[in-house]
Order: sequence, then structure tokens, then C-alpha cells
Amino acid sequence: MKTVAIITSLDTKSIEAAYLSHLLKEFHVVPFIIDIGAQRIPDFDVDIDAVEIAESVGQKWISPFDVPKSLMIETLREGLKIILPTLYQRGVIDGCIGFGGLQNTIVCTQAMMLLPLGVPKFIVSSVACGNRTFDSIVGSSDIVVMPSVTDFTGRNMITDQILRNAAAAISGMVIHYKHVPLESSKTVVGISLMGVVTKGATQAIDRLRSMGFEVLSFHSTGVGGKVLDNLIANGTLDIVLEYSSHELVGELLGGYSTGTKDRLLIAAKNGVPQVVTLGGLDFIDFSPNSKQFSIKNRKHVYHNPDLIHAKVTRDEARIIGSEVARRLNQAVGSVVLMIPTKGFRQNTEPGGLLDEVEIDLMIIEEIERHLSKDIPVIRVEANINDQKFSDEAVNQVVKLLNKRDML
Repeated sequence: MKTVAIITSLDTKSIEAAYLSHLLKEFHVVPFIIDIGAQRIPDFDVDIDAVEIAESVGQKWISPFDVPKSLMIETLREGLKIILPTLYQRGVIDGCIGFGGLQNTIVCTQAMMLLPLGVPKFIVSSVACGNRTFDSIVGSSDIVVMPSVTDFTGRNMITDQILRNAAAAISGMVIHYKHVPLESSKTVVGISLMGVVTKGATQAIDRLRSMGFEVLSFHSTGVGGKVLDNLIANGTLDIVLEYSSHELVGELLGGYSTGTKDRLLIAAKNGVPQVVTLGGLDFIDFSPNSKQFSIKNRKHVYHNPDLIHAKVTRDEARIIGSEVARRLNQAVGSVVLMIPTKGFRQNTEPGGLLDEVEIDLMIIEEIERHLSKDIPVIRVEANINDQKFSDEAVNQVVKLLNKRDML
């Protein structure tokens, strides 16, 4: 039988934990109880408690109450990050489920993030709703998140249904889980994209796949770039086609597409070949209710009712251009820069809502002013979404791979 770790604070959630444990058994899964609560509950058998978790990071507690609450939480978080992956590696557990409020959610999911991609991991949380961002809950992992709807203060008709659904989900996941090695016999191409360059990126993807490449695509709105860079760093990708490095704008200026760090630079420093377009570098995205940004004096388009895409200003264009050059100049592997002279995204064709050639030229000129003369620059008289441009992007990918193979 498969085993699922239940992670929660029994001092406040023992009733729900007992019910969840019962449900897992009903679904023919063995529960493995990990208690991250401060106080042991009499007559509740646990497999690992808070004192044992603390011991994994060298802390000798008689009771969690021996230390301040902030230190206790930090110790449990760091300890669980050691214990949970170890349990999985040793075959003790096949997946995990946690539940609770913010404190429980963060402690649980920080450890879950360290489990391999594909391993079943599930969190039922009272903070999985509203305007709260999910970066601290899932990061760049594949944790399944379910809102608890009501808070956890004992069983009620809603928590019973939510926990039953959660138990059914994690049980099905571990019972039917099949490990698929994250490796390919093909050359693996990572490609960044987003909606405003989807047409061109898809054309490139289709052609690359027809040529026999394994293609992984990543949505460049704050999380996709993180995953892309993680795969670059761990050696999964053979080459990167940056069809949209828009997250770099978020790093430099803020806005909606934030969350990454050092886009373009990770591949540069790891020696992974890059074909870099200027896709998505000419606009910033933000909420209509933003207090930081305004549409005043900016060409703009409503991407949807909750998100505005606005052309960057002249000063912002200079910042973006110089930073692109600075990062690419640090490359220890092969790099090609591709310039679509007729627009970096949709709506930039002549007469389009974001057609502002002067801004595009400022970005291009600033890049070329600072870019190393050793980095080839390919100009294509096309919009980034045109077939002509995507075909040339694929050609450059193939050239860089052939160059690599000849070394």
C-alpha cells in the first residue's frame, strides 16, 4: 500500500487530522503523521513530532515551548525541509498532504518544494484565496493547492467535504503515480513565451518539434522564468530560445510580471547557448488600480479587465537596453541576439495600439551601444510574430547547436 504524510499542527488541528487519517485509510492509503505543533496531544499516535524535527537541524528541545515562537517556527521549517525529502528518498512516504493557516502552509510547502517534480504533494490552506500571491506557497514547484473555504476550528459540514475531496485527490495521485525520468534522448530546447508573442513562439516550437527536438515552453510572467532558469542551472536544457524575456522588465521596473531574478544571466553564466530575441521588452504590465504606474502619457492596451500593457518610457527603454547588454556580455557560452525591427510583440505592427518605433529603437540602440562586439546581432525585417522571424530564430538555434557539437 502507498503511504501519505499528513503534516499539520495537532495541538490545534487534531480533530481534522484524525478525520483525514481515517479518510486515507478508507481510500486504501497508509497515513504517516508529522506533527509540527508545539504541544503533543495525548493518545494521538504520531510518527514524527516537533522535537524530532528540531533534532534534524541540531536543536535539542525537551519541548517546543523551550524557545521563542519565531525561532520555533523557523527551526521546524528548516527541519522539515530535511526530513520530508529524506522520508521520500528512503521510500517511507509516497506523497504528502498538509493543511492549516499561513504558518502551517508555509512550513509545509517550503519542504514540499524540495520533493522531485511529479511526486504527489497537496496543501489545503485557508490563505489560498483572495489577493494573496502564491509564490511563497508553491514557488516553482507542482504543489496542488486547495482553498479550505472555512478555517480549521474542528469539523463541520464544509471542512468534512473539503478534506474528503483532498484525501481522495492525494490518494488517487499516489496510487496512480508513475515515475517518469526527467530526461530525453532528444536535444532539449527551452523556450520562453507569453500571450503577446504566442503566434511566433508557437511557429518556432512546431518547427523545432518537426525537426526532432524536445521543446519545453515557459510562460514569462514571473514563475515560468524561474522554472526555466532552474532547469538551465541543473543541466536539463541544451539550449534556450528566449522568445520573451519580459520578466526582465519586471525585475528592473516592477509591475505584474515580477518574481524572477537574473533572467538571461543564468544561462549566460552556466554556458548554455542562447538565442535571445527582444520579445516583450517594450512594455510593462500593471493593474488598472496600480498606485505605482499610470497610463498617463503611455500608449497602452487592456490585456484583460485586470491587466494593462503599457509601452515603456524613454528612460525605461534605456534602462532595459543597457541591462540586456550587461547580462549577455557575461555569457561564457554562445549567444546570438535577434532584433525584430517591426515590433517586439503583437499590437506593435504599423498602426497598432503599442506601435511606437522610437521606443523600440531606443532599446535597440542602447543594447548595441553596450553589447560586446563578440556577440552576433541578427536583424530581421519583421514583427516577432511573423513566420519570417520565427523561422530565422529556429535557424539560429540549429546553428548554435551545430557549433556546440563541433567544439
